[in-house]
Amino acid sequence: ITKKYNMELDEDWNKVKMPHRGRHPNEYHEYILEKMSKIDKIARGDKNKFLKEFEKLKEEVKNNPAILHKDYYKERKQ
Repeated sequence: ITKKYNMELDEDWNKVKMPHRGRHPNEYHEYILEKMSKIDKIARGDKNKFLKEFEKLKEEVKNNPAILHKDYYKERKQ
C-alpha cells in the first residue's frame, strides 16, 4: 500500500513514540493493514488524503495503547 504513495514504513509518518517493549503482535499488524487498506480506498492515490486519514489511525492507537499488546487481542477473541 505504501509503495503507491512513495512512502516507506520506517519513515516519520509511521512513527509514534509509545511505551512498549519488543515487537508488535501479529494481530496488531493485521489490524493496521486492514485499516490501511480502508484508508487507501478513501485516499484513492492522494498521498495527502492518505496521510490525513492515517493520522486518525495513529490517534486511535495513541488513545488506546492496549492495541499494541497481545492481551488486547486475546480478550477480543473471547
